[in-house]
Amino acid sequence: RWARLNPAATAALATLLVASAAIATVSALGRPGRSAPSATPALFEQALRHSRAREWREAEAIFTRILAREPDHVDALTERARCGMALDKYEEASQDLDRANAIAPNVPQRWILRGECSMWVHQFRKAEENFSRVLDLDPDNVEGWVGRAGARLKRDEPALALEDAERASTLNPLHAWAHGARARALSRLDRKDEAMAAYGEALKLFPREGMWLSERGLLKLERKDFAGALQDLEAGAALSEFARDHSQDAIRAAQQGLGMAE
Repeated sequence: RWARLNPAATAALATLLVASAAIATVSALGRPGRSAPSATPALFEQALRHSRAREWREAEAIFTRILAREPDHVDALTERARCGMALDKYEEASQDLDRANAIAPNVPQRWILRGECSMWVHQFRKAEENFSRVLDLDPDNVEGWVGRAGARLKRDEPALALEDAERASTLNPLHAWAHGARARALSRLDRKDEAMAAYGEALKLFPREGMWLSERGLLKLERKDFAGALQDLEAGAALSEFARDHSQDAIRAAQQGLGMAE
């Protein structure tokens, strides 16, 4: 799962799913001025209420009813895909998004969702293409730049990832995930001092991201800052199951180093 490879995306994805459902309308999806088809508006609104409440299965079932009547209902396809993502049904969600994008291809938000799906199933080249499509449509889309940076990191392209992350952080200096992507790219490029600073910026904006704490702790361990490393590693392990599972050796090394220093 991409969440295990990139846990910073998990909270952002959950927020994206709920917030998107809360504002989902036909005009928001790129067809200004048109209302939902007359046969389905009540069902559509009912499904959205379930989505806002994170009642994904109930919402998914209603969107499926709508699509049985109107297979090309773009909004229902998109919203069912959101439900599928929340339920770990990434292949099904991808199919819905592909269908919706074939009907209405110029909606950046939907390409972001398609990129997220690709990341979760480890199709990183496809994800890069999806996020590039976002940026073709909207060059100032911060989520598109951050998403493509993540895909490029997974494809072992840290220099390109850094360019994307820096563009994102320039567009929105208060975007924690942009700074997190910068930090990871800088670390991969062995620019450790800059990476430390970028992790600091990210954590000022979102202090409860366990993986950033853990990754900064590893950088501190390399510097033999055992006290600082232990503090970050233990804090990261407390916040992130993935960090906890993968930082035990580093925590022991920091403890041993601290004991020797004393």
